[in-house]
Amino acid sequence: MSKWSAPVRLTLDGAGDQTVHGPYAAAMLLMISWPTKSGTQRDRAERMCLAAIKDATASEGARDAFLAAIEEAGLTAGRESGDPIAA
Repeated sequence: MSKWSAPVRLTLDGAGDQTVHGPYAAAMLLMISWPTKSGTQRDRAERMCLAAIKDATASEGARDAFLAAIEEAGLTAGRESGDPIAA
């Protein structure tokens, strides 16, 4: 399973602090815990993350799409700081 070069840390209502290490975890958050069920960037990120699960070469593009979905949802992302919380 592919991992991103730099994990993404964010906080979701109901899911708490999350550190997302790759496209699989991002896809699960987008499908299960995301604050909106639609949105241009959210939908694009979900598609790209699911594709990156099958094709690791698409992993970093999926990360960029996930960051755009975070911005679209009005959430704040940061880099992983070494704590053990992981998605």
